[in-house]
Amino acid sequence: MIWMLWGALALMAWQLLGLLFLRLWRRDLAVEAATALLNMNLWPAGVFAQGIIWPIVKRRREKARQARITAAVEAGQYTAQWARQALNWKG
Repeated sequence: MIWMLWGALALMAWQLLGLLFLRLWRRDLAVEAATALLNMNLWPAGVFAQGIIWPIVKRRREKARQARITAAVEAGQYTAQWARQALNWKG
């Protein structure tokens, strides 16, 4: 396990060395190369956020929305039938 960590750190150092070399050799490509390197190294965070974090956020928002609709129906602002049809109320 520790060797994988050292390998990942060595790969990161190699990529940064290449980025520095590119910055000296072709200044016009430095920004695009840095952006590509950042995207390549951070894509697992996006997969994690999209697959795990975002569904949790969506569920919480939907529960809060349903609670607000329930409160409005109980207060008499909406009829139950209208809330079910128009707002997709589950109550």
